[in-house]
Amino acid sequence: MAACRADWAATAAAFVDRCLPEADSDHLRAWGRRILLRSDPESAARLLEGMDQVALDPAVLRIPVLSIHGALDAIVPVAAARGLAAALPDVTSHVLDGAGHVPTMTRPDAVARLFQERFGAH
Repeated sequence: MAACRADWAATAAAFVDRCLPEADSDHLRAWGRRILLRSDPESAARLLEGMDQVALDPAVLRIPVLSIHGALDAIVPVAAARGLAAALPDVTSHVLDGAGHVPTMTRPDAVARLFQERFGAH
């Protein structure tokens, strides 16, 4: 939070780089930086502060869940995703090799295929 307030541009760039470690994602990193820099440093810091106040009880989730996680995710470790998945009553989990934090952006075909396998082609 202090980094957001001290140097928002550098913090946003570092965050985007950690989210998108894939070599073929330069265009997405540039887009991500532009999107984040539309916000102001104080809003970003407050968002991070508020995340500590969110409580989740995964046992109450009574719908089928598809968990897709990037093996290279530096934001949320794979172990944390596996821990959450283990607490869900009806989950199918996949870890995508070579993907970072946003495989929906970097590996959309794989994500779509996994979604179709789990939920059918709707």
